[in-house]
Amino acid sequence: MKGNLIVKLTTFTILLVLSSSVFAQGSNNASTKVSDSLAKELGELRDLLIKQYRPMIPIANRRPSIDAKFQPAQFNTCHLKWKLIAGLGQRSSYVLDIAMNLADLDPVNVRISKDLGREDRWFVELQVVKHVPKIKVRRSMMNGRKVTFLGSFLSPQAGFDAGEEAIHSIADAFRSTIKQCSQTN
Repeated sequence: MKGNLIVKLTTFTILLVLSSSVFAQGSNNASTKVSDSLAKELGELRDLLIKQYRPMIPIANRRPSIDAKFQPAQFNTCHLKWKLIAGLGQRSSYVLDIAMNLADLDPVNVRISKDLGREDRWFVELQVVKHVPKIKVRRSMMNGRKVTFLGSFLSPQAGFDAGEEAIHSIADAFRSTIKQCSQTN
């Protein structure tokens, strides 16, 4: 009788663990799945940023800021990830890994302003709802194959620059995708 009870409890525990695992996987997949229209819009936004975004990174002891390259890592869900890579020398570069959830952003606070540092550039600023720091930024240095982690922080805002013609399209695309992602969460 006692052995039979242990077998039943063990079977129940295994089923409970398996059902919890299946439930967790199912809920995780649902959060990353986006509609076809949102996926298309995110792809268009990524392509627009690849063509128009010319980032500059302020690095200590270097004036003015230096040019960087935008590399989108994930632009197919509401959780965006990208890198900004600034070359410092032959085999040396400064890297920012940035990740943000569009659902955390406020579509009303997508603002456009003139880039004061460059004549032909405009800037779109994105704000987290209630200015809570949620945008993840990780800084590192690469020297050849050696990577040195410099630290990370959370930011309440992010921004992208572009020419005057493209900046409104970028801002509108962010407003639209932020609204859609906010509705799915």
